[in-house]
Amino acid sequence: MQAGTASRVNAANPTIRAIARHVSGEGCLFLVPRGDLEPGEALLVSVATFPAVRGVVRWVLEDRLGFAFRQVLPEGMEHALADQARAGAPVTLERC
Repeated sequence: MQAGTASRVNAANPTIRAIARHVSGEGCLFLVPRGDLEPGEALLVSVATFPAVRGVVRWVLEDRLGFAFRQVLPEGMEHALADQARAGAPVTLERC
């Protein structure tokens, strides 16, 4: 994760800036600041002007987590998320 793009992940800070990697229509890997995220935790992913999409943390390993989308992505969102991943631009994750 690049310096300045992340804030500490904890219950008092429900918004997380993350970098996506290995994006597919089913899920992706997120690079996140170390914190208290746990498998099974529900998050909303916000990308550009697309509506937020709900998903669940599948696994956590240090500053990485596996994420599965719980719904079909809006048309074009997978491509937008992959573009942001290639650019190293963060997306917003929010606890829900």
